[in-house]
Amino acid sequence: MTTSLKLTTSGPIFDKYKTSKVFEQARESTVRELVERGEQELDTKYLLPKPQGKFLSISEARKGQASTGNYRRNVHGITRRVGLDLQGKIHDSGVVYGPWLEGTSSRNKTTRFRGYSSFRKVKQWLEKDVAPNAMKKHIRILTMRMNHGV
Repeated sequence: MTTSLKLTTSGPIFDKYKTSKVFEQARESTVRELVERGEQELDTKYLLPKPQGKFLSISEARKGQASTGNYRRNVHGITRRVGLDLQGKIHDSGVVYGPWLEGTSSRNKTTRFRGYSSFRKVKQWLEKDVAPNAMKKHIRILTMRMNHGV
């Protein structure tokens, strides 16, 4: 499973300083922060042992009722440069049963298990609550740096 979030910037300040190194640093900092916060949210809400999380490692669960912890170990975020843009992505490294756990597999239609929708929920949380505030914070930092000629 993969979740991605597109950060679009527009307006006079962005048009004027689009090629500025300070502006690029602010955008990159925002993308990195979103990936880190998304990873943390997945880990604390969905991947930690009960009562908080849904996936348990063998040492954290009762005998005979545990996973090996493979899924939890394979969920991580990355940032990479594509052209002039920095892209962030949180994924499960292609674990075969990832779509089933998320609820997007065709197998979910034939069983009672509908999935946890953890990536979808984290993406919605990032879009609604985190992205606007993260961008505002980094724009404030950008504005202060430009005002002080840094």
